[in-house]
Amino acid sequence: MKTTLKKTLLAALPLAGLLFLNAPASAHDDWQHERFHDQLGNLHEQEHENLGALHEEFHEHPYSRREHRRFHRWLNREHNDFHNDLYNEHQDYHGRDRYWDRR
Repeated sequence: MKTTLKKTLLAALPLAGLLFLNAPASAHDDWQHERFHDQLGNLHEQEHENLGALHEEFHEHPYSRREHRRFHRWLNREHNDFHNDLYNEHQDYHGRDRYWDRR
């Protein structure tokens, strides 16, 4: 074997070993990451369904213009607050040190 090829292989072997040993841990983290995002997505979908049901129920009854505007302002605040909470939860998950601060 030529000297250059030998040196290249000897330099690459430790790196390949590190990648091989880290692959199961990385796959586990990927699975947890995907599961977390699925849970957030499900929570998001459920909240939209709940707010939509409230909206539909509200419109089944007669209300004054003032009550209608007040309800829609409240509904929009709830919607925005939920999105802010969801965003913060997402940021907290990605901002933590996943190896030392597991929840």
